[in-house]
Amino acid sequence: MGIHIHSKLIELLTNEITALGFDCAGIAQGQEGKAQVLRVYIDKLEGITLDDCVAVTRQLSRVLDVEEPTAGKYRLEVSSPGLDRPLFTPAHYRRFVGQTVKLKTHTPIQGQKHFVGILSEVSDTGIVLSVASPGEPVSIAFSDIDKANLVPTY
Repeated sequence: MGIHIHSKLIELLTNEITALGFDCAGIAQGQEGKAQVLRVYIDKLEGITLDDCVAVTRQLSRVLDVEEPTAGKYRLEVSSPGLDRPLFTPAHYRRFVGQTVKLKTHTPIQGQKHFVGILSEVSDTGIVLSVASPGEPVSIAFSDIDKANLVPTY
């Protein structure tokens, strides 16, 4: 059985992170091999330190011990979103209009599931990517996006 993070728990974790003085940049869950993983990305203007991650991990561990998001064992990981930060919400996408994004969709769109392009538009329901192939903008609904990350520029 996988970790199931319901919206009430996401809200609770986000509130805890905010109370500690950080922004919740996203929460992801999944499985890596046999291990269930709950990833929490935190951010702040000045950047994230190891001590920040430790403090948030301790607080969220207490909350998760009470809430028990899964019947089995899981691993909690708290980190900064990094240069290739994941995009979770419409607000994240709006913040990075004009940046290069790499994403994977649940089902094929125009015959493909993997896209890299410039994030050119964001609406309440999805995004538009300017991509080299197929050579025209691609509209993708948020509900179709499996995973999206910024592509770092150096």
